[in-house]
Amino acid sequence: MDLYFSPLACSMATRVALYEAGQPANYLEVDPKTKQVRNDGSDFSKVNPLGLVPTLRTDDGVVLTENAAILQYVADQFPRAGLGTA
Repeated sequence: MDLYFSPLACSMATRVALYEAGQPANYLEVDPKTKQVRNDGSDFSKVNPLGLVPTLRTDDGVVLTENAAILQYVADQFPRAGLGTA
């Protein structure tokens, strides 16, 4: 899966959740001003037209763009990590 993020943004919560779940991902840093993916220079707006992070592209190709939905997705996909429990 691909996680598009920017440092010091709420997208770091998803990055932490994936680390806690022990799950690999492609971490793709987005420049918040230019909306370019720093890893390869691609145009992030082609992935998420709003240009907001976090954005998660699942292994199935589904693109999730809301932080709460992405965090819930990670918790649901990796229940052994206990991320969705209180």
